[in-house]
Amino acid sequence: MTIAHESNPHALQLILADTFFDSLDHLEKDEQLRALSFVQELRRSTKSTGASLERIRNARSKNLWSGRITRDLRAILHREGDTLTILHAAHHDPAYRWAERRDIGRHPVTGAFQIVETVETVREVEREVYVEPLAPPLFAAHTDAYLLSLGVPESWVPAIREVRTGEQVLELALRLPPDVGDRLLLLADGQLVTPPAPVADRPLAEGADPRAFLVVGDDEDLLSAALGAPFDRWIAFLHPTQRQLVEKAFSGPAKVSGSAGTGKTVVAMHRARHLARQGKRVLLTTFVKTLCANIERNLRLLCTDEERAKITVSTLHSQALALARATTPRLQPATDKQIDALLGDLAPRHAAGFDLDFITAEWRHVIVPQGITGW
Repeated sequence: MTIAHESNPHALQLILADTFFDSLDHLEKDEQLRALSFVQELRRSTKSTGASLERIRNARSKNLWSGRITRDLRAILHREGDTLTILHAAHHDPAYRWAERRDIGRHPVTGAFQIVETVETVREVEREVYVEPLAPPLFAAHTDAYLLSLGVPESWVPAIREVRTGEQVLELALRLPPDVGDRLLLLADGQLVTPPAPVADRPLAEGADPRAFLVVGDDEDLLSAALGAPFDRWIAFLHPTQRQLVEKAFSGPAKVSGSAGTGKTVVAMHRARHLARQGKRVLLTTFVKTLCANIERNLRLLCTDEERAKITVSTLHSQALALARATTPRLQPATDKQIDALLGDLAPRHAAGFDLDFITAEWRHVIVPQGITGW
C-alpha cells in the first residue's frame, strides 16, 4: 500500500511512540541510523508520492502495518484515519513477535490510545507479583467497571486484583500506560481518583499522552530535534501548553490542576529541571512513596548529572520526619505493623462491640487524618 491521504496528501499526521525509541536501544548503531532515516523518509513520503507499507494480517490488533527499513529490519506502525504512529523497529521476526504480544488501539472506556502487553504477558506478571496472601488486596474495594474507567486494560484487571504491596503497584505501573500507572499509584495510596473524560471522539493526536507519544504532526523541526536527541531523552519534548507552565516566571505559589494522568507530574519534573538549570535547589514532593521511585527514574533519564544533583525527590512524610528529627533525633514513628498489634491488644478492652477491621479502618482513615487525640 502507498500511504498518502486520498484527498489531501499533505494531511497525514505523524506520532512517535516511546516504544519506538526504546526499540532503537536494541539495534546496532548503523541500524539505528537506518531506522531514523526511515522515519524521515516516511514523513517526506506522506507529503509527496507515498511510502510502501504492508498490512499485518495476523495481528491481534487492527490497523497495524509494517514498513521495510532494510532487507531484514522492519518498522511496526498503526494507522487511524489521518494519523500514523510509529511503534517499534526490529529485525523481521522479532518485530512481528512484538506486534503479536501487544494489544494496540483505543481503550474501550476512556478512548485513549494504548500499547499494552497481551494477556500472556499479564500471566507472567501475575506470577511475579504473587506473594503469600497475608496483606489484603489493595484494590479489593473497587469494581472492575471503576478500574476500567481509569484506563486499566481489561486483560490486566485480574493481575491488578492480586496486588497487595506498594512495590507490586509500582511494578505494574511501569508496565502500563503512564497515565494509567499514575492513577493506580494514587488509588493504592488511598486517594480519590476521578476517571478521565473519554476522548474516543477526539483525534488521536489531541488525546495522546505526551509521556508515551510525541506528536510530530507536520512539524519538520520538531521531528528533526526528536530524532537527533539521545534516545532516552525524548521525553524532553513538551506540548506547548505544558512548556508555558514549565518556563513561566511565577510571582508566587501556583497551582496546576487536572485529573490523574493529565500530565501534572510531567510538568513538575520539567519545572524542577528548569529551575535546576538556573542553579536553584529544588524539592519535589509527593504524598505517594511509590510515585517518588517513578519520578526518580524519569529524572535520571531527563536530567544531566549536574541538574539531577540539585533536585531532591521525597514524600511529604519523609520531609516532615527529617525536620522533626532535627530537634528530636531519636524520634521513631510507629510502623503499621506495630499500630495493628496495639489496636488488636486494645480493641477487646475499649471497643469490644466493633470488628477489628472496622477499628483499623477508622484509625487510618478518620482518626489519624483528622488529628483526633481524644473523645
